[in-house]
Amino acid sequence: MLAAASSSVVVGASPIPGSDIFPITGIQVGLLVRLATLYEKPITKDRTKELTIASLTEMLEKVYLGKL
Repeated sequence: MLAAASSSVVVGASPIPGSDIFPITGIQVGLLVRLATLYEKPITKDRTKELTIASLTEMLEKVYLGKL
């Protein structure tokens, strides 16, 4: 968890708007997988793909629709 938080801080410090979307999504999905494993609720590869796509879609909506 500490490593993910540290990574998020570094990625989020980028001065380029929207450049953190893909790295942050990877960090978030990684955290979900670790938490699922910790609580013995494994996530399948298909579910991981779904979570990644949903997260990216939501972030892209916020970036592009938020600027309209």
